[in-house]
Amino acid sequence: MRCMSCFHKTLRSSPRYLIDLTYEAAAPSPRIRNYPPHFCKILEDSFKREVNQRMFCDRCRGYKPVSSRETVQSIPQILVLNTGLSKQSEGRSLWSISGWLPDKIGISMEDGTVRCFEGEALRSIQRNRHLRQPTVYNLVGLVADVNSGEHQKPHMVSLINVALSARQPLAESRWHLFNDFLVRPVDKDEALHFAATWKSPTVIMYQHEAASNNIDDAWKQSLDTTCLYNHWSINFYQVQRENWPLLLDLDHEIPGPGTHVPIDTEFVKLQQEEIEILASGDRKVIRPTREGLARVSVLRASGPDEGLPFINDYINISEPVVDYVTKYSGVTAEDLDPRRSSHPLVPLKVAYKKLWLLLNLGCVFVGHGLIKDFRNVNIFVPKSQVVDTVTLFYNPSRSKRNLSLRYLAWYLLKENIQSETHDSIEDAWTALRLWKKYEEYKDAGVVEQIIDEIYTAGRKHNFRVPEKGREKFLGIGTSGRDTPEMASGVSGPTTPVGKKTGGSEYFESPNRENGKGIRREEAVSCSPSPDHNGSDNGLEAQWHQQLRQVYGDLTENSENRQDVESEAISGPVQEEATVDEFDFRLFLGEVGEDAKRVALGSPPPLNSEPGFVRPRRGDDYYFTGTRTAEAMEGFRSVVAGWEEVVKGARVSWKGWELPWRVTTIKLPSSKKNKLLKGDVVPCGEDVDGLGKKRRRRKGKKGRIAIRMRLQRAREKATEDEKRQAERNEAEREKRNRRNREKKVKKREKKREEKKKTEGNPFKEQKSAVELPG
Repeated sequence: MRCMSCFHKTLRSSPRYLIDLTYEAAAPSPRIRNYPPHFCKILEDSFKREVNQRMFCDRCRGYKPVSSRETVQSIPQILVLNTGLSKQSEGRSLWSISGWLPDKIGISMEDGTVRCFEGEALRSIQRNRHLRQPTVYNLVGLVADVNSGEHQKPHMVSLINVALSARQPLAESRWHLFNDFLVRPVDKDEALHFAATWKSPTVIMYQHEAASNNIDDAWKQSLDTTCLYNHWSINFYQVQRENWPLLLDLDHEIPGPGTHVPIDTEFVKLQQEEIEILASGDRKVIRPTREGLARVSVLRASGPDEGLPFINDYINISEPVVDYVTKYSGVTAEDLDPRRSSHPLVPLKVAYKKLWLLLNLGCVFVGHGLIKDFRNVNIFVPKSQVVDTVTLFYNPSRSKRNLSLRYLAWYLLKENIQSETHDSIEDAWTALRLWKKYEEYKDAGVVEQIIDEIYTAGRKHNFRVPEKGREKFLGIGTSGRDTPEMASGVSGPTTPVGKKTGGSEYFESPNRENGKGIRREEAVSCSPSPDHNGSDNGLEAQWHQQLRQVYGDLTENSENRQDVESEAISGPVQEEATVDEFDFRLFLGEVGEDAKRVALGSPPPLNSEPGFVRPRRGDDYYFTGTRTAEAMEGFRSVVAGWEEVVKGARVSWKGWELPWRVTTIKLPSSKKNKLLKGDVVPCGEDVDGLGKKRRRRKGKKGRIAIRMRLQRAREKATEDEKRQAERNEAEREKRNRRNREKKVKKREKKREEKKKTEGNPFKEQKSAVELPG
């Protein structure tokens, strides 16, 4: 560094973790054709650039203009480059050139001067062994800024070449896109393609070629697992004895590859979701919900202490909690308060380290909905180390709905969990037993059958656990479920048969006596029961009582209704043509003696003449007022018999098969007058009297083309405005820099003149001579 005031030079040594690329715009020349500079040229200029800024000078004892230049002493194993496109607009056009970013570069250093090579220049140096070989770097990844449009916010994505991390060298590169939790492979051309309008690089990373395909797993052999075998918390002396988990036995319980550990986590809300309702009614999320880990429980999956937790930590959250969601997490404010909590409280790093140790030891996590839990914990677990009961009991062909842990426990284990609140230990223990049930069904070869039964029963109950007291009415008991018979040719263990109390084989019946129930096959059978000997008055009365409790007193008892006159029906179908009569209340209030009754019945379809339903009652029963013979004959003439009804049902009525399409046409006043007068208006005539034909609306494709054209015009206008703003900003910055340089030169010139004036002996003598005069 050199001070521009006293020209004092200072040397400082400091590590640099990244290099900012600088783009110098070449002055346009009409005689010389300007070619775009290569990437290595930009990188060389960035290593030896000079920066003018105000810094503190030790000699001047103040902030002065200082010119600084960096000199490279050594080159790191990983080279991180900052593109700096957000502040400099000159380089955007360079990154848009296809193939401008090389996937391999060479760097050599001589006397503090850095030289870079790429492409054919690098290959020629490598072929010539007599020259000094440069250090070769491979492009390992980059971070890009994506701004896809007005309706999406700009965000960052990572593009990584995973071929350099493989244990064995690969012939071709393998690029992957990392967009939050979305990971998918992409082509190399797509990964290294940049567009000034929506995709621009921000950070570029190169890795030393010797470090490629060099995976070191030795650190897994020296993991510090002491936190799994010792109690520790920030409120150690406040924790109650029964709240401490049972630690692992260092001699007999050592987690290793393939060890199954049931796990469940609970979260609290650290930030509420903020939404915005647009004018169109759409819901736009401005800021999503942010959750924090509040409790983690890990259990044993086998052994004499099966189901007992060896990790049951509450997390000491440093951020303010906006909602403890106690109904779904089971966590209260007192549980996370170090001054009042009786549970072991640990920092987030300690809980994270325990899960990280179990992951790297090769343990297999068993739980329900672990994908969301691991995402909120911010830890990546391979699929080979996850057993999720959500995916085990999921059948996309039946329904796209995931089954809840409570419903699975109620249907398969006959247990009602999470009735009041959630408990992570209970949820992890339930997930472990569901996984063991699944393994038993898998050995028996009845997994698909069981899943179909679960979804069938779930649709009846809307995939919810019925309320307490409804199990008997729905025919569901409280005992364990029997495993179906094994498929032919399949051998393996089966689920032990639980106690039968009526829920597994019998339905509860309202008239159940002496523990006798109804079998399922009898309930769905159409044949009458052999023990049925007529109507059961007690059962009928009980049913009427239940109906009155649910629907009110809408019907009257059959004992209180009056007898209805009945007459014998002539013909061969006299015994079959019986009609039941009921009394209905149309309005509230007491039913008088003259209440009308409704006869529910119809004449036999064969061997009957067309007429009224009950013509033998007399016309006074159906008609009121005076009736003439002509009127009655007209009524009888329009009565349709059963032959006409059957014949009409077989005829296809063209106007009633499909819905009619009605188009409402609004006519102008001039055309209305012509139509009212009876004049004919030919097609295409001047209807409005203005000499213009009616404009027809464009088709759908035409409208889409217009919208796309308008959208492109808007995007182009926005891009032009942005480009003009960047150009203006660059011009303003350039003017400011020139003004600062002019001021510095002007001050330097004045300082030089002052020094010359002070060192002139003639002027001093002259002044001494002039003073006495």
